[in-house]
Amino acid sequence: MLGWLVAAPRINDAIWQDEAATLLNFATAGWQHAFDQYRPNNHALFTAMLSLWMQVFSNSLDIPTLRALPFGCFLLSLPLTWFAARRLGGPWVATLAGLLFVTSTVVANFATQLRGYSPSWPFFAGLLWCALNACAPRARIAWRIGYLLCCLCVTALLPTNFFLAFAIGVAVSLWLLASRHEETPGRKAALAWLLLAPFAGFLAYVSTWSEMREMG
Repeated sequence: MLGWLVAAPRINDAIWQDEAATLLNFATAGWQHAFDQYRPNNHALFTAMLSLWMQVFSNSLDIPTLRALPFGCFLLSLPLTWFAARRLGGPWVATLAGLLFVTSTVVANFATQLRGYSPSWPFFAGLLWCALNACAPRARIAWRIGYLLCCLCVTALLPTNFFLAFAIGVAVSLWLLASRHEETPGRKAALAWLLLAPFAGFLAYVSTWSEMREMG
């Protein structure tokens, strides 16, 4: 409810320059062309999502409908953040983490923007949650696959998201090494998965790798 109250007032905000560039230059070209070119205003996976969203609501498309996509991603990120934080330190830590997240100025500014920022949040929360369960006694293969998919999605949304994804992999690897998981079956495989999976996200840019290098 607090997340709704913080972000919902921005759902009618006028579209600004970068959002207009995303809409007019990329999203209107069709979802299948989202990964054809690399430009700062083309957050590739979000462009594809937005293009599909516009097709679904083509008969009732307005600013609140457009902004409902990133707004929904933000709302989804809240329970995922809570579950990831609970895995780290229990329900009180989870509640504190959720409150800090939902009341941040970053949320107020970006939760409804037509950019790849708020759509990154549920994938980052899911990435952390899956990483912390990489050595779970049950369903650890499912957790590792979930981690891989989250790594793919966050980097496909923004290439610079790779750095945070990799930092999470490193941090959780160190946590596993320092905890009682030393003797857990499959620990070495989990560590390799945590450190290597973030690099898979660059597969989203195979066709535009030369453009990325030119833009530095």
